[in-house]
Amino acid sequence: MLTNTKFGTDNQTHYIGILKSKLGPDVVAATTRKVMGLDETSELPASISSEVVSTIIDELKKMQPPKVRKSAGGESTQDAQRLTGRELLALADPNKDVPVALDEDLRVVVARLRRLHVLQGMISKAAIDRPIAINGANPILVSTLVELLGSPSEAAKALGVTLKTLEGWGDYLPESHESRAQLVTAGAVKARLPG
Repeated sequence: MLTNTKFGTDNQTHYIGILKSKLGPDVVAATTRKVMGLDETSELPASISSEVVSTIIDELKKMQPPKVRKSAGGESTQDAQRLTGRELLALADPNKDVPVALDEDLRVVVARLRRLHVLQGMISKAAIDRPIAINGANPILVSTLVELLGSPSEAAKALGVTLKTLEGWGDYLPESHESRAQLVTAGAVKARLPG
């Protein structure tokens, strides 16, 4: 039916072939008949002018190809269900019912999202339950460190400095020793990030 018809120029004929593979030969033939004013059973002419073909191409470009996708088994499925990201996120909630109409691949994706949702909940809860360092994001007070470690001499020993050096620091621990303080206090105080 379409193989015997020359659609305008060689480039136009080639492009019509591409559209035929995307939309289907019946759609191309019906659109061609409609643009040319032919009835549904009429034979297509052997040659169509490039001006008419331009109109046919414009009409075909407006059409959406059928939704076809490959499933895990490799077979093509028509009109497979599509979900937006927002809809997928909503299905990640384990308390919501999964629609029966979902294809097998989409069910696998939803199951994985649900597992991630549960893990995220566990991690978030652990982060909330984790104690916050005494100093927060502020510099570490030497007095706080001494209090945690028991005495000034114990604090100096734990940091690997002399007592005189510890006393010479004043109120705040130098940034260069904060990581060591975090380590020896098991996270009771927290080193600030550099920069």
